[in-house]
Amino acid sequence: MMDSPARLVGVTFFLTGLVIIGISIPLIYRRIPMNHFYGVRLPKAFESDANWYAINTYGGRILVAAGGAICLLGIGTWLISPSSSTTITALSVAPVVIMLLTLWPVMRFARRLPPGRAQGKPVR
Repeated sequence: MMDSPARLVGVTFFLTGLVIIGISIPLIYRRIPMNHFYGVRLPKAFESDANWYAINTYGGRILVAAGGAICLLGIGTWLISPSSSTTITALSVAPVVIMLLTLWPVMRFARRLPPGRAQGKPVR
């Protein structure tokens, strides 16, 4: 049984990080075709298959790093187990900040890709 809310938060962070890593792996290995539901869905990614796979491979790697950081945050929270509710609340914002920070390098990478040609077929 968990002896403090902080330990539960730590386990939740750790599991969240693992889920993020798990959903990123198919992106890295180019297993996800162009779609509107799963993957890095920037406008530049929909310009061509080449852009889709390049952006999603890069984005998947960034997401694995973010997931790893969230796992480490979970381990640290579980081990330290802060007792202050203010500290726990502040820590709860950290995974959101980590995920938001993943946007900048992916968008920067996408901007550097050459323009893609429209495929002519609808994306489903």
